[in-house]
Amino acid sequence: MLTGLASGADAVFVGRLTSWALVEGEAGVARMHAELRAETLEACRLTGCACAADARGTVDARECHAP
Repeated sequence: MLTGLASGADAVFVGRLTSWALVEGEAGVARMHAELRAETLEACRLTGCACAADARGTVDARECHAP
């Protein structure tokens, strides 16, 4: 998620993760949200960003792809 935001994305699609969480009902979605939040905060901490918004525009998406 942080990579997408750092590349300038306004939103990031989480994909199948939400569908898998729905199998466990409300508790599964709450757990997925908590884990996703914790992982994003950890990624921010490791990259020196105070929050995900600080990462915006720090990566040039053209540099992330091999020619």
